[in-house]
Amino acid sequence: MNHAFLLAAGSGKRSKLPDKLQEMIAGKPLFWHALQALQQHPLIKNLVLVVPDHKKTLFRKLLKEWGMLKIIVAIGGKTRQESAEKGLIELKKNTNIQSRDLLLFHNAANPFLTSSEITQVLKAGAKTGAAFVAHPIVDTVKSLKKPPKRRTDQVIETIDRSNLWQAQTPQVVRMDLYEKALAKNLSGTDEMSLIEQLGIYPRIIKASPYNFKITYQRDFEFARFLLEGKNEFRTGIGIDSHAFDRTKTGLTLGGKLFKNYPKLKANSDGDVMLHALCNAVSQALGQGSLGTFANDLCLKKGIKDSQKYLEQILIKMHTKGFELHQVGFQFEGKFPLIDPLTPQIKSSLQKLLLLPGDKIGITATSGEELTAFGRGEGLQCLVIVLLRTLPPHPLGGHRPPPG
Repeated sequence: MNHAFLLAAGSGKRSKLPDKLQEMIAGKPLFWHALQALQQHPLIKNLVLVVPDHKKTLFRKLLKEWGMLKIIVAIGGKTRQESAEKGLIELKKNTNIQSRDLLLFHNAANPFLTSSEITQVLKAGAKTGAAFVAHPIVDTVKSLKKPPKRRTDQVIETIDRSNLWQAQTPQVVRMDLYEKALAKNLSGTDEMSLIEQLGIYPRIIKASPYNFKITYQRDFEFARFLLEGKNEFRTGIGIDSHAFDRTKTGLTLGGKLFKNYPKLKANSDGDVMLHALCNAVSQALGQGSLGTFANDLCLKKGIKDSQKYLEQILIKMHTKGFELHQVGFQFEGKFPLIDPLTPQIKSSLQKLLLLPGDKIGITATSGEELTAFGRGEGLQCLVIVLLRTLPPHPLGGHRPPPG
């Protein structure tokens, strides 16, 4: 049987807010989001909410309003460990807990835990006795010390980050192991540090990208962006067309070269897809057409690769705080048949645009010989793009685009 504890008894002083866990995000207090995720999970039998003594009435009132009447309320302590212990005591009063049951502990200030994380950490804990979610350290880590008679810290060394992970919650430990650690009067900053002191090695599960603890006010800005969806969306339409040069081969579509097809007549490589895409993105940004910036690259600098034109417009897009969210391409032309080429084109576009395949749509019509494209004289491509604002970076400004 699995039992969960939502630890909500902390003071939240670093946030400099009157009551961090009662701060509203998407119409609900911060702690509600993790509470809801735990309550709805099918593998969780009992849920204990650990709260400060002076706020127990408020929390119980909210639980009643939300219809969460089966949740057990426990009064926390001065430290995280003391709060977890008191939560367990309250659980024992209300349930018939067994020594092999699993205990899941989660910080109420981590609102973005996923159902998958809960499932994975419980399954891993059942096998190993202890498991937790964590993020691999990606930044360079320095070790510091403050030398005598100096006001500033001094770097001692750069630490190898390849085996460093940033622990998050949920954390799972088997009941008998947790009680053994408590009986030995062990102490630690989280449940896993207690288990490690018993000589047991917890299993690490990679945390979901947005599972982080809200500590400072800037974290609330990012959390609200994620949960409230305060995105600005913009759309743009672009179109481009070229005639075939039947004397040359080498058709480029979406950055992919098809050597056995006729080349399109153009000063550049004639990539109608990327040209139309540049126009669409530029239009969405309120900018001019492709020629306003590509002519200098093509005619003056001799750059024929349309990917270079695309790079320029994507830089403008990111500078203005937007990213591509979805792209749709529509061809008109008797030749070539687009559908058989779509997998290769889409693969190329995924790399260029850093978008998953389901965010890139490619369709085509033959034109039924009603236009020059329908008669096979050339190829036309229409593009519609959807841009959205880049997520704000937790340290301020916008997150950089991936890649």
